[in-house]
Amino acid sequence: MHAWIYISSPGDLTHYAMRISTPELGSSQPGYHLTHLKTYHITESAEEYRVGVSAFRHCRDESHAKSQARLGKAHERVRRLNEQASRRDTTLAQAENEIPVPAPIA
Repeated sequence: MHAWIYISSPGDLTHYAMRISTPELGSSQPGYHLTHLKTYHITESAEEYRVGVSAFRHCRDESHAKSQARLGKAHERVRRLNEQASRRDTTLAQAENEIPVPAPIA
């Protein structure tokens, strides 16, 4: 995961990598660790602005693509589960509607 912080006073756009850690002993809440990756001084020059905003947009677009892929997989899983449940319900309904035929007496 990524985190971006913009501070308007100096004009800094800062990029962090964020990871979740396991909860500490006795706590149910996970911990978060930030690692500073890069700071862009976007009010310094037009070139620095372009580089910083391009990095932000690239990160945002990549995160969106990964999110859409995960969402697509989840929808596919739900569709398959619904199909299986539908087949199971159809089989049960057919079994309930069957009329037992007695065996011929020999």
